[in-house]
Amino acid sequence: MSTAVWANELELNSVANKVLKAATTCWFAVTVLGQLAFGLTVASFYGLTALRGDYHAWKFTNGFIPGVTKGNLAVVMHVVTAAIIMLAGAVQLVPQVRNRFPAFHRWNGRIYMLSALALSGAGLYMHWIRGAVGNLPQHVGATVNALLIWFCGIMALRYAMARDFKTHRRWALRFFLVVSGSWFRVWSGDGGR
Repeated sequence: MSTAVWANELELNSVANKVLKAATTCWFAVTVLGQLAFGLTVASFYGLTALRGDYHAWKFTNGFIPGVTKGNLAVVMHVVTAAIIMLAGAVQLVPQVRNRFPAFHRWNGRIYMLSALALSGAGLYMHWIRGAVGNLPQHVGATVNALLIWFCGIMALRYAMARDFKTHRRWALRFFLVVSGSWFRVWSGDGGR
């Protein structure tokens, strides 16, 4: 291979790496801002209505139903864990946080993972038992998403415990994406329905 061809190839690789890095940074910024906005919206709307005792404003998944303790608990758990996930998830992907504050990264990751498991479990309850809005294909899709959340979470945890952090980061990103599946659906105009 001639020196000119080799230099040209290196230049193209450099440009491709820069474009990929810029696209990744842009995707991450949009995702973080969107999730923060969604998390703050969820926390403020449901938090303020709960403080006022106006649970009837909770219209999704058949909302608050007086006397239906398990169903209402599932709705509350779903809302609370959704807010936690939106606010804590993206922080896990920031390399500066991960490298400078490893103890925070570990604890935030544990909280994120437990919240994701609780959120998906509550979601399954609301879809299959409580009778959430939507139809059979949407319920099946949500179930597949929950199974993927559990699988990717287990794999991310497995590789973190094995101290194989390169593989852990791959599974953690997959975990983040499947946990964010409902968020992507909400912002796509489907509204989660």
